[in-house]
Amino acid sequence: MPSWTPPTAQEQIRAAQLASAPTSLQPWLRVRAFEPIQKPGENDWPHGAGQTFDDFKTLRVKGPEPGSKIYLLPLGEPHEAAAFPHLGTLAEGTTAFYGLQCEVLPMITLAQLEGEGKASGRLIRKRGRQIDASDVIANLKKWRPADGFAVMAVTMSDIFKGEFNFLYGLAGLHLGVVSLHRLHPDSPSYDYEGPTKGRPDEMLLRHTMDVLTHELGHSFGLRHCTYFSCVMQGFNCLE
Repeated sequence: MPSWTPPTAQEQIRAAQLASAPTSLQPWLRVRAFEPIQKPGENDWPHGAGQTFDDFKTLRVKGPEPGSKIYLLPLGEPHEAAAFPHLGTLAEGTTAFYGLQCEVLPMITLAQLEGEGKASGRLIRKRGRQIDASDVIANLKKWRPADGFAVMAVTMSDIFKGEFNFLYGLAGLHLGVVSLHRLHPDSPSYDYEGPTKGRPDEMLLRHTMDVLTHELGHSFGLRHCTYFSCVMQGFNCLE
């Protein structure tokens, strides 16, 4: 891993651009309000170049219209439904976190996502039991409701993209997918050694909420944060 030095206070202030931010946002952008970013471990996601407030503004991402919603789309076979966390609770948490109403759509299968019942879509590539996250996202476009600012698929399938062995989630503007495969305490791929807070179903809900809020951040145009301890930091393990 390349050598790493923490950002200076001046770099943090410049990233948040307190002087140029709207007055209503400034209380949320105080440098002292955030925990310092931690040094990445050997196997952590590289921190990368980051994104300043001005960088975000140059993207000119169109914000939500009045009445816009976030939608969660459960994706999988009917017998997998019982393994999902409580999606209504995830929707309530998302509503509180982002300030947009979040609703849960009826569950669909991979076959339906590919095109059954809708216009023909892209074939979802597979690698063993994994599915290609970019193909899932490409097919989500036709399942985005007219009032949906963002649609996030939630699946028990393990996901990958390109050379990445696996991903917890993947998202771009307005569309994304979160995999529960490695978040579920009963999964053979569950690899968590941090503090246990609650029952297995509560841990699943906690893990999923962390990944969901992160991926939804990407759907708003946010990149990985390199300046503070932040939900938008890249991560490569559950800890």
